[in-house]
Amino acid sequence: MSQPPPPQPPQGPQHLSGPQRFPSGPHRPPYGPAVPPESLSTGAKIALGGAAAGTLLLVLILIGYFAWVRPGGTSGAAEPPPSPSGAVEPEGDEEPQDGPRDPEDRPGDGDGGEAGPQDPGAPPEFAEFEVQEFSGSGRTTVDIETSEEPRLLSISNKGAGGISVWSVDSEAETQWEVIRRGGGYEGRLLLTPPSMIDDYDALLVHADGDWEISLQPLSAADRWEATETEYGGSGDDVVQLLWSPNNFSRLDVTHTGSSNFSLRSYDDTGTSSLVNEIGDYEGQITLTPRTVLIEVQSQGTWTITR
Repeated sequence: MSQPPPPQPPQGPQHLSGPQRFPSGPHRPPYGPAVPPESLSTGAKIALGGAAAGTLLLVLILIGYFAWVRPGGTSGAAEPPPSPSGAVEPEGDEEPQDGPRDPEDRPGDGDGGEAGPQDPGAPPEFAEFEVQEFSGSGRTTVDIETSEEPRLLSISNKGAGGISVWSVDSEAETQWEVIRRGGGYEGRLLLTPPSMIDDYDALLVHADGDWEISLQPLSAADRWEATETEYGGSGDDVVQLLWSPNNFSRLDVTHTGSSNFSLRSYDDTGTSSLVNEIGDYEGQITLTPRTVLIEVQSQGTWTITR
């Protein structure tokens, strides 16, 4: 008995019967029409429209601004700034003057101008007062007229045993030793006002021979001319600068000697110690722009170079 033929698979597309399930999420089914995208809400459409309108308005504002300020524009062109107070405008067809001004026409010159820096070669301005002179022999106390300005103390001793000078207050108490030098001596020192140190109104001179001292204004100090680059000497001295230190000028200093060597500068704020060494010395000092005096205390020789 013959067997019936086996069943053949159906030809063409096969369709599954019954409801079909697909994974959740934004997946398209393997067949059928495309799923339409979700439409924007009314609020989102309004927000996007407002942003576009704002961007367009900003672009129009920028275009108008650059058209208003561009060089050569006719609408809203910027006007030149007003002339400084007191300036004279050219009249008629007069052309403004170009190029450098007259070298004599400088700010600070002439009547009513603001004072400028110290002119090269011009001495500093110091308070002037009557010179006080004293002389004697041996040990003597001399009363002096005090001042709020520093002064030069000029000393000369003819004795072989040396000389010392001390400041003395109103109670006859010695305050500080101004100078002590052995043998014959001549020199000048900067005498600091009583208000800057211990008060005093007299000087005690102790010497073994004849001596002379005087109190002088600072204008009597030796002058370092503006044309000179080096100043030197020996012993104690005070020098006034006829040139203005610029930007904290540095000066080279040399000293030859076995005793103490000191330098002090003086300006309108007081004195400043620059060097205080014993024996030979080589180094640099710095002067502030307001320095007008340098005091040297030495028993050897020294030079200062700028």
